[in-house]
Amino acid sequence: MKGSEEVSSISVIDFLLEGHPEAEIQAFCRERLALLLQYDADNHSNYTDTLRVYLRSGNSLIRSSQQLFIHRNTMVQRMKKIEALLGVSFNDQAVRNDFYDIFRILDRIGDRKEDS
Repeated sequence: MKGSEEVSSISVIDFLLEGHPEAEIQAFCRERLALLLQYDADNHSNYTDTLRVYLRSGNSLIRSSQQLFIHRNTMVQRMKKIEALLGVSFNDQAVRNDFYDIFRILDRIGDRKEDS
């Protein structure tokens, strides 16, 4: 077992990523976001970034709307659309945690899109 000083210096995300191929992890994360990413690509929208900002703002509609320079009601409508596209509710803490972690992982390993 690692010493407590060494263990405390590693993040949970880093620990979970250790030993797994980055391409596999990235593919898993992108699969969870696939419907949203596809909708953005097809409709020239930016719902993926809207969700990222929402989760990073502590799930605050007001702070998110301010960061995105949009009206709060627009933010509410965007979140409803995102929930519908993904088939989830961000009122569920586990869902919020999952997607927050997905963005953290993609930020950590890089969100490189494969050339197709």
